[in-house]
Amino acid sequence: MTNPKPEVDKFVGIWSKDEAEEIKKVIAEGCEQINEEDW
Repeated sequence: MTNPKPEVDKFVGIWSKDEAEEIKKVIAEGCEQINEEDW
C-alpha cells in the first residue's frame, strides 16, 4: 500500500519564493484578526 502525496504537493513550484512569502503574510494577517462583534 503506497501513501498518496499530500494535496499541498500540487502547489510545489507554482509560486516564487517572494509570492509564497506574500501569501503567507496575507494569510497570517487575516487569520490573526478577531472581531468580537461577530461572536
